[in-house]
Amino acid sequence: MGLARLARTTGMLVALIAGTAAAAESGPDVTTITTGTAHRDLFAVAVGEGGMGVAVGDRGSLVVSSDGGQTWERQDYDTRRAFLDVTMSGERQVAVGQDGVIIWRDGDGEWTEVEPLTEERLLGVSINRDGFGVAVGTFGTMIMTEDGGESWANVDFDITQVTEGGYQAHINDVTVTDDGTALAVGEFGLVLRSTGDARDWEVVRRGESSLFSIQMRADGTGYAVGQEGTVARSTDGGETWTDLSTGVDANLLGVHADDSGQIVAPGMRHMIYSNDDGETWQQVTAGDVNENWYMGATVAGDGSVLAVGHTGRIIRIGGARTN
Repeated sequence: MGLARLARTTGMLVALIAGTAAAAESGPDVTTITTGTAHRDLFAVAVGEGGMGVAVGDRGSLVVSSDGGQTWERQDYDTRRAFLDVTMSGERQVAVGQDGVIIWRDGDGEWTEVEPLTEERLLGVSINRDGFGVAVGTFGTMIMTEDGGESWANVDFDITQVTEGGYQAHINDVTVTDDGTALAVGEFGLVLRSTGDARDWEVVRRGESSLFSIQMRADGTGYAVGQEGTVARSTDGGETWTDLSTGVDANLLGVHADDSGQIVAPGMRHMIYSNDDGETWQQVTAGDVNENWYMGATVAGDGSVLAVGHTGRIIRIGGARTN
């Protein structure tokens, strides 16, 4: 199950391998911070304000940092299940994955495993400063927490009501902002938005290409990425979305954008970069990003961007920034 998070959904691997680059071949440098082994792929990474970082992956893989992502130490969890996403809010860390597994901890404390509500794979999770959070997964699975991930409740949301033909679409990723707005992305180019308590969702975007990752900045600008080089941007807190021209036909599996206009979107044998809020794009060619896959982009403590991927690799894209 080493590519469980990479594919994000059963049957997507063949589609993810495709993709032809057409963007300018340049962009920032790539530095390998740490490497792992086969069957220890990493699928997601998060770094908190205090310098704590967590990367998660296959077969209970947990790799942690206490210095903002500069160095990492393996502290695997005792399970054969894959952790497919991780989120941080303050010192609270929550990881989710196969068979509905959820674990949480504060700081460098012990992990606590939550009684699962579902046997479906949980593909994405996000929790805000108030402890309100949402986890999403296969076949429209959606659950919510109000105490930072210690307890969870099912969300009564029927994905078949918003998909053509009543298809049980997978929901691949979710982000929750500090004002309680939640945005989720998935198959059929769906972007779902909730401004309440995650029980009332509206469809704010549809498309033909699946979306795999979403990020919202504090200023209300957000980016969603997916198949066939799709990048969609919102400038109004996720109410409306506009597709951007990236110049690539690649499958993008992660995204991180900062307030300076810099965006990094890693993917399957491709990585693209923008320094002007997505108006223009460059293809990153350093390292092995054109030969392998990376995903789960996040900002490091020094302002550079981290991504994780095949054989437990953690890479830095660009250098430290002062903005």
